[in-house]
Amino acid sequence: MKATVTLPVVWLLPDGTFSDDTVAAKPCILMGFTLEASETGRYREADVKRVYGHIDTGCDCTAVEESLLGGVALKPRRSISVTTVNSFAAADVHRATLLFFGPYQNLAQDTEFAAVPATNNPYKIILGRSFLQQARFTYNGAKGIDMITITKAEGPTSLSS
Repeated sequence: MKATVTLPVVWLLPDGTFSDDTVAAKPCILMGFTLEASETGRYREADVKRVYGHIDTGCDCTAVEESLLGGVALKPRRSISVTTVNSFAAADVHRATLLFFGPYQNLAQDTEFAAVPATNNPYKIILGRSFLQQARFTYNGAKGIDMITITKAEGPTSLSS
């Protein structure tokens, strides 16, 4: 059974305000992040952090700000070299679950991510090509990405309190 969630894309300025300016603002989606694994597809609301994920087709991998890890010391799966704005840097690769909240169902997607230092941006996750290659985009002329559709081979996900 395939589960599909289509989400609207919002445009956030660096100060966290919404904007229609697709040059200064970044395309983002509201999503969830958790380090807790679930065999059943059910997640406790308390374990899920709701954040904005920046859709960045120029980034090779998905990156998560260290501030979302809540001080938890994770054992990295491996290390990779990533390109930053100014240089190359080593980044540890971890595994987490990203949750997407659709109007009719939720979807969880396990993904690997690189932990990166905190920034002042309103988006705490950068969704890079390693994740986005599994998604389909809807474009709206000059506005750019309007919607993103994520499909997963397994069933839907639920949250509980």
